[in-house]
Amino acid sequence: MRISLFFPVIGLIFVIGCRQGGLPTANAKNQLPKRYLVVSLFDEGDPFDRASETLVKRHQADHLHVAAELLGLLDELRTRNPDYVAFVVKPDVLDINLANRILKLSTEVDDDPFVDFAYGFITGRDADAAVKLVHAADARRGLPSISQFGVGSDQSPASMQQKGALPLRGAIIPATFYTSHGDTDETRDEEFIKKSIPQLARSPILLLASHGYPDGLVGGPKAADIQGRDFHGSVALNIACYTGVTKTWYEDDWATAKLRKREVSPETSFCLQMIDSGAAGYFAYLGPRPSGPTMIGDATLIASSGETMGEHFRQHCNSVVLAHLMSGSDRVQFKEHVDGAKLDRNQTPRQIVMASSTGGVLIGDPAWQPFAELPDTNPTVTKVQREQGKLTAEVRIEVPTFHFYASEPLNYWNDRDSAFRLETIIEVDDQNMQQVRLTKNSLGDVPHSLVAAVEQHEGKRMLHMKAVFAHPGMEDLQRLMERGLAGTFVIETSPSTSEVQPQPLRTEVTE
Repeated sequence: MRISLFFPVIGLIFVIGCRQGGLPTANAKNQLPKRYLVVSLFDEGDPFDRASETLVKRHQADHLHVAAELLGLLDELRTRNPDYVAFVVKPDVLDINLANRILKLSTEVDDDPFVDFAYGFITGRDADAAVKLVHAADARRGLPSISQFGVGSDQSPASMQQKGALPLRGAIIPATFYTSHGDTDETRDEEFIKKSIPQLARSPILLLASHGYPDGLVGGPKAADIQGRDFHGSVALNIACYTGVTKTWYEDDWATAKLRKREVSPETSFCLQMIDSGAAGYFAYLGPRPSGPTMIGDATLIASSGETMGEHFRQHCNSVVLAHLMSGSDRVQFKEHVDGAKLDRNQTPRQIVMASSTGGVLIGDPAWQPFAELPDTNPTVTKVQREQGKLTAEVRIEVPTFHFYASEPLNYWNDRDSAFRLETIIEVDDQNMQQVRLTKNSLGDVPHSLVAAVEQHEGKRMLHMKAVFAHPGMEDLQRLMERGLAGTFVIETSPSTSEVQPQPLRTEVTE
């Protein structure tokens, strides 16, 4: 069967023929028993412990009470070696500093720089809301589909709703696109927003796109607009900045060149209202969100991969780690947010987005698996050939919307220009990686940067690799839409010795 496929690309609407995929099959990825740890960031006996105990019973989990400073937690994590960790936290404690400390902690259980366990945050405006968030994962929303609500400009002719789909490899995810006219709170289309939200509430996956603040989307839905709606059991992804904030947030005040501490009330926090409305998994940012359309690709992978929410978020965090490695760090880096701290007016675009790269959070049970796997539909295909002393990995993004998976939101080219990426993970044997290079790619012989690093996870050695290119011109973009983005990584290896694997490996080709 052929159906029309609509998706927005660089301000245009394309129509493409695509074969509709079959029904999902049972997923075997998460069948083995997993070690689950609940970490309550408050004293024992607090009302929020009801949410903690609900998780303990559901997952036969271990349970710790730890102060928000996280003292002694790393030793516990190394001893228990959990696969999943749920951090139960009150809304006035969850902020970007806590999220950064937990991200750093999650990379320190073993020696490699990557995230060692899947995790998420359980919170709510009160204990009842936190318990509701845990129980929201009991719901089942059936086959995946995506509703995307985006805010257009004042120059767009009118608000509109379009039925379409987002492509996978050999399959599609049904989608509905809502585009609201007016890109400010003063010019937003009140009637369209009011009409659209009840329809959004019926969607298994909700994607929200605009600029944002803790109270919601600029020109789009606010916390008050979704009050009383039933999103029970849905997955929501919010591209808008600050929409994961539950109380404390930090804003760049360029008039004074100082970082300013702000607070949002529980009544106007978009995040707390999403929890009240029954969303079971909510991906959002506690600070500015780096640019790029990659969260659209995230939505399609949530719909098709069969992964748990926590594993999906762990892979997102690993991509952030890899970006920091490419930038010259040995591990993920961040600065503590302090009220009144001086801002650097001379930052490059890359430095700005890297500073905000660690602000993402998953709100919800990390072990929740919302959808079964759609086999053999991942848009990125990697084929590996193994020879004596050499591995060859051919990577191809096989969908016309390749920019959903290939846009590089963090490692700007020359520190300031937008870029494309090829990123993949392959399993490697017990051998050392001596050199990684890109021998060919569909953009031709162009300058590029490359980084690779080894992760030890669940008894396997995984090699993460990423190549970054300058953003191509329109002619090359058209060719990539027709043929896909592809490249070949060649990894030279040597037998494993007692020497530590050098981490990471970096290459830059400037001509």
